[in-house]
Amino acid sequence: MKNSYSLFAYLPLLFVLAGCQSSLPSESSRDNVSAADTSQPDSTLGSVALELLAEGFTNPLSMEQGPDGRYYVVDQPGVVYVIDTAGQLLDQPFLDLRDEIMDLKPAHEERGLLGLAFHPDYAANGRFFVHYSVPLRSGAPADYSHTKHLSEFRRDAADPLRADTGTERILLYVDEPQGNHNGGTLTFGPDGYLYLGLGDGGGANDTGTGHLADWYERNDGGNGQEQTQNLLGSIIRIDIDQGDPYGIPADNFLADREGVRETYATGLRNPYRFSFDRGGSNALFAADLGQDLWEEVDIIQSGGNYGWNVKEGTSCFNAASAKQPLADCPNQTPDGAPLIDPIVVLPHKDTLGYDGYGIAIIGGYVYRGGQFSELDGDYIFGMWTQHHDSPAGAIYTARNSGGGPYDVSEVSIRNAADRRRGRYINAFAQDTAGELYVLTSETPGPSGTTGKIYRMVPSSNYDYQPTEKSAGQQGSH
Repeated sequence: MKNSYSLFAYLPLLFVLAGCQSSLPSESSRDNVSAADTSQPDSTLGSVALELLAEGFTNPLSMEQGPDGRYYVVDQPGVVYVIDTAGQLLDQPFLDLRDEIMDLKPAHEERGLLGLAFHPDYAANGRFFVHYSVPLRSGAPADYSHTKHLSEFRRDAADPLRADTGTERILLYVDEPQGNHNGGTLTFGPDGYLYLGLGDGGGANDTGTGHLADWYERNDGGNGQEQTQNLLGSIIRIDIDQGDPYGIPADNFLADREGVRETYATGLRNPYRFSFDRGGSNALFAADLGQDLWEEVDIIQSGGNYGWNVKEGTSCFNAASAKQPLADCPNQTPDGAPLIDPIVVLPHKDTLGYDGYGIAIIGGYVYRGGQFSELDGDYIFGMWTQHHDSPAGAIYTARNSGGGPYDVSEVSIRNAADRRRGRYINAFAQDTAGELYVLTSETPGPSGTTGKIYRMVPSSNYDYQPTEKSAGQQGSH
């Protein structure tokens, strides 16, 4: 493959489920948790319904609206499908990489086809980018799990609704030590650069195979804080219009360090979904999936360090006993760089003896559409599920309270047939008008055909039946 670029790094994805039993921190460890960590939703927000856009997918993980107005759906087994402007799902895929994708588990699985981004000038040049999981390449460490490709393709010159698979150009190889923490989001920023999230290498605690030693010896690793030899635990940023196979933006904070020059921000565990606010200051919001205790949302800054694995949320992470936070930890790196706290910290399911928000935070978007004036400027996000054993996703909104942690409310889905019960929330999507979509499935991995995509719409035409328990509580399933 011409113009390929190999980095001894590795990527992440989906829902971080390692070590989620029901045991709780001790009473003494609870004293080390900040007030922001223990907050419950302020209220339940209504006025939203979910309207079916398309169904029959296996496990949809991403959707982009192209400049042609059509929707392009990333299905985890390796297919990009097209929904036309009339809302019809086309039989012919835009891109089919199933022969390249590694064998996937039918149950919970974080590998596969993970992200899609159209070049800002796609209408003219036909360039688009994907990243996906393939079997471990020759030359990678033998005890690693698999390899990721960040690749460029071009639209078929004769058929604009098909990709030309013969044009693939692999920009970056990422050798992944574990099967989980593989990220997902691939997007262009307002600056025209391509951004990609890379998890910490997988497993648990940011330790073990493929996890390097860092400056914080107390936790015996790992990649989230190691900035000299790998790209793991970071969001990277590259210039795909310069260089061979790409260029490095001059203001990347490690732009002068060979091997990690792509790094934009560090200290992340698994930034599965992130997005830019299309209004305001175009801030970059990233949901970073937690381990046993906390789920978080960060506003990502160039050169920012978000604390993992020194911290999980705002508590001091203990790699030796993940459910027993340490009494203290550094708030900055040895060179004085601050460990930046999240804007949202939510208790993982069963964190502190009461029902938490759920398992695996799913990043969404700052709402800038025209249908919900009460949500303007709020960050809409979700939880993959409330349980490991059943699909029970939930949607939340976070509102800037004028300083400090954002205020969080649950979004009530008012059409009775489609409230939170019965589906995993895999991702959110945003169209060119700023309206939002929810990507779901009824199975926890790439099997079956229960994948659906819903449009968030006003609830005025739907009957409302309130849920039995308020936000932050959980009924039986």
